[in-house]
Amino acid sequence: MKISFIFMAAGVMLTAACVANAEVWNLPAGGTWNAGASWTPATIPNAVDAVATFNNAENVGVNPAQTGNRSVTLDGSQTVGSITFNNDAANAFTNSIATGTGGPLVFDVSAGSATMTVPAVVGTGNNTISVAMAFNE
Repeated sequence: MKISFIFMAAGVMLTAACVANAEVWNLPAGGTWNAGASWTPATIPNAVDAVATFNNAENVGVNPAQTGNRSVTLDGSQTVGSITFNNDAANAFTNSIATGTGGPLVFDVSAGSATMTVPAVVGTGNNTISVAMAFNE
């Protein structure tokens, strides 16, 4: 009986950890990384395994369409497991991540490798990260 309870509790904790760390930028232009209101859900992606996604095209209920070149300032040290720049609209808008009032941007995962992804899609804009970065093992 005790063993079943331990496995069930562990399964619940793992599920919650996987769901809690995926955030999508929800502003049509730039802003500060360090504000919950900049993300959907309204939580700053700042943890080991956190996922930060920047979309060009509108995803109803998640993020508006990007309306111009976007500059996101870290405004403090931030940790993520992955970043995706999803140039999924037919435009040439750029995305840049800059230091603002502080950094660095730390890439860290609990297992495997941290990632930065730019899927092959219709947009042609450039993506730039111009902050101090650290890659943890």
